[in-house]
Amino acid sequence: MPFTGVLLTAGLLLGLAPAPPLPTLPRSVEVELKVHRDGSLAVTEAVSVPAGERMRRQVSLRIPYGDARQRVLGVRDISIEGSGSAELTERRLRIELGGGTSVVRYTVDGAVSGGGFPRVHWRPASGWDTDLELVRGSFAAPRIPDALDCTAGAPDAPRPCLAAQIDHAGLTRFSQRRLPAGERMELTVDLPPRTVPPNARIEPAPTLAGAFLLTPAVGWAWALFGVFLLGLAVALGLLRRADTVARTGPVAATSSPDPPPDLRPGQAGVLTAGSAAAADAVDLAVTLLDLRERRPARPREFERLAGAEAGLPAFGAAVRADLVRHRFLHGSRPVRAGTRIIGYGAFLTLVLAFTVGYAQLGVVLAAAGAAVACWGLLLPARTRRGRAAVRALRGSDPRRVPLPWAVALGAPGSEPGRVGEVTMLIGRLAGSAGRRGRRSPPAS
Repeated sequence: MPFTGVLLTAGLLLGLAPAPPLPTLPRSVEVELKVHRDGSLAVTEAVSVPAGERMRRQVSLRIPYGDARQRVLGVRDISIEGSGSAELTERRLRIELGGGTSVVRYTVDGAVSGGGFPRVHWRPASGWDTDLELVRGSFAAPRIPDALDCTAGAPDAPRPCLAAQIDHAGLTRFSQRRLPAGERMELTVDLPPRTVPPNARIEPAPTLAGAFLLTPAVGWAWALFGVFLLGLAVALGLLRRADTVARTGPVAATSSPDPPPDLRPGQAGVLTAGSAAAADAVDLAVTLLDLRERRPARPREFERLAGAEAGLPAFGAAVRADLVRHRFLHGSRPVRAGTRIIGYGAFLTLVLAFTVGYAQLGVVLAAAGAAVACWGLLLPARTRRGRAAVRALRGSDPRRVPLPWAVALGAPGSEPGRVGEVTMLIGRLAGSAGRRGRRSPPAS
């Protein structure tokens, strides 16, 4: 909510606080700066305004601090002695003074930076809409300053002040003649170590560079991303190890196979290899034989797969899709999820970059999506259910199972007629009686 200064009489204010020397020239300013032990900066300005005129000043409370940061200042305890008013917003202090000499007082928070070596920065004159004939002032602190820097002029062409010195008593004085409207005077004072505590608030500037600045919040987000990345790596290592054990580790033989109800003999080869490219003529022949035995219950599926005789790649893709649907294989869901997260991160980056800043939060989200997508690409093909099915198949006795499972497991069954039928199907589909070295059809 804006603050409007209340006009007070000179006698009342003079009884409460001392005033700096009054200006001797019209359109001139006498400034008194004092740093208190808590780091606050007390500012007193005596301004001479010609009769019948008005002078206006806008004090920016957002000061550039490098290319991507800004110093955020706070102003409080504003009072005006004389003819004038003040309005305070989040970003600036507006002062308007009428004819005569007026004294403006306020306190600034956030002018001290530098940690153990405090540095006070303030603009004794800036934002005036009138040419100033003379700006003169003094600076006082609990201890004698170590160094002083004073510049005046346009923001892109500053020049040294007319005078700036620290006298033998430790009082800092500065002055500048003829400061055109819109130009400013800047004062930087270095104090001895630990003279006053720092209170500067440094925030990202409302620019594109500031939006991508590394802030504490962004740093925590990157740290959490690192933990997330480590968790993905650990999970991936455990899953790959479990998959290797399921394929090559020791298993106990069982008297009869007990595969999951949704797993069929013709899918065993694709499940074991984890790839649709592993499907061959034996898988298709076993699938056709298995479906022919169950044809009264599933005629449409038999017809659909029977039509795949001309193309094993299409058959393998269909088998893999069925294994993904029944959660034996992971499929591409992790990769798709990671890709969506990348899109969300990119969108969030754009929104934050052109609004409140902290755009790196969107970058962190996009990086997390990329990590999930890569994790999905490196993930073993089989799910927990798929690994359990592989262990069950490896522990089954091919001599004591139905013919389709016997052929799928690579051993002859007990029905010579059916074995011959499978051999004939294999010859018709692949033009051979072998399985490219992985297994051979049973002899009749």
